[in-house]
Amino acid sequence: ELMDSPIAGITYEQAMKYIQYKQDISNSCGFTSKDTFRYECFLPTPEQFDAAQTALDSVNGLGCNMFNYKGSLCADCPNGKEMIQHPVSSRTGMEPTSVWNYFPDRRGLKNLRGNVAEMTSVKGIAVGGSCIHYASEAYPGKRQAYIGSAGWLGFRVWYRRIPFGS
Repeated sequence: ELMDSPIAGITYEQAMKYIQYKQDISNSCGFTSKDTFRYECFLPTPEQFDAAQTALDSVNGLGCNMFNYKGSLCADCPNGKEMIQHPVSSRTGMEPTSVWNYFPDRRGLKNLRGNVAEMTSVKGIAVGGSCIHYASEAYPGKRQAYIGSAGWLGFRVWYRRIPFGS
């Protein structure tokens, strides 16, 4: 289950080294003459991250929390009682939890808000809020400043396809 937890507690420099590693691996698979693109791995700008966020309220029609933010563990939700008993999920709203605890947004992305604030290409600026931030701090345009590593701070590798010859 810990493999389903976000990568957190690392520095910007460590995240950038990992992203370079992922790019090297993604592009070392033996391209053929039929291939028309390669992958570029990167951290998004704050604006790119904001554009990727969808209109998702912090609670659904039943009042259940839709992402991991400060104080978001909901005992009345359909799986709330199970989450409270679980050794990892019981920390929801206090620390990062499994990426599978919440539904994906309309693009299929999980935890684009809450859980861990996500590093951007701008060192020291994270977005998306985290488990220690209130839901209101997770919406587009909101920023979280950081120095060094923190348990509430992580990253997500973004990919873009680059045509050969570009």
